[in-house]
This record gives sequence, C-alpha cells and structure tokens, in this order.
Amino acid sequence: MPSASSIFLTLGGGIVLAAALLTASLWRRSLAGPTQQRWNTAWSALIPGVLGASVVGPAIAADQLQACRQRIDQLTAALPARARNDLRRLFLLGDLPGVRRAAFGMPVGWADLTPQQTGDLLDQWSRGADQRLQLAARSLRSIVRMAWYSQSTQWQAIGYPGPPNLS
Repeated sequence: MPSASSIFLTLGGGIVLAAALLTASLWRRSLAGPTQQRWNTAWSALIPGVLGASVVGPAIAADQLQACRQRIDQLTAALPARARNDLRRLFLLGDLPGVRRAAFGMPVGWADLTPQQTGDLLDQWSRGADQRLQLAARSLRSIVRMAWYSQSTQWQAIGYPGPPNLS
C-alpha cells in the first residue's frame, strides 16, 4: 500500500503538470492575436509613420484615417491565415517591453510611437540583417500604402484620374 506522502507527491505532481499545460495553452492562445484595440492602435501608429508628414499632416481628417484602418482590415482579411497571425503576433510582441526592445529595437510600444519613430523603426528593419524584420517592414509599408491610396479621396494627391469610363 502506497504511503500518504507518495500519494500526496503524485497528486501534487499531477496538479503542477495540469497547471503548466493550462498556462502553456493560454499563453499559446494569447499569441494568436491581440485585441481589436491593440490591432487598431498599431495600425494607427503605422499609418502616419509610413506615409509621412507630407501626406498625413496634423490637419488630416479622422474619418480619412478611419477609412484607411477599415481598408487595412479588408486587405488583411484577404491574407492567408498564417500571414494574419504573423501580423497579430508582431503587434502583440511589440507591446511586450523586453521582447520589443531585444527583438525589434522598439523604444516604446505601438501606442507611444511617434510618426518619426515609426518611420525610423521601419527603416532600421529594412536595413538590418534579420530577413524576417525586412519582410515585416516591406509588408507593413505595402499594406498601409495600398489601404491609403485605394481610397478615391486620395487619388488627386497622386495625380490619378480614376479608372477609365468604359461605357
């Protein structure tokens, strides 16, 4: 017959194992993506940083930025699930102080980046040796530019007269 201490140790070990598995599962799920608020915050920091002050100045209308964020949601929804999850992880990890500094070279989280810092960060990623960050910089810039310039309200600024009338 097993002693009380061996039963206690076995039971305790099982509880510790179950707690570790539950913690790992919750942590893994948290990496699936940030909340919608974190998603919007990161894109709100990226839009002026990518487009620059000459395009997105202090007088930019909030509805234009909102329309751009909505277009970003449409564009990213069309991406493969793996690419969407990679973006979400990038935004999540960019808000974790130790990770963002060590892995991404970010001085602050997405919400606190100035447009200048955002542009500098993407330039740093583009010139760096890490090919994943180079790809991230190109991808983020492409998504923001496609979302911004796909709005008909922005066509005049780039001299695009709009699609031809074929009727």
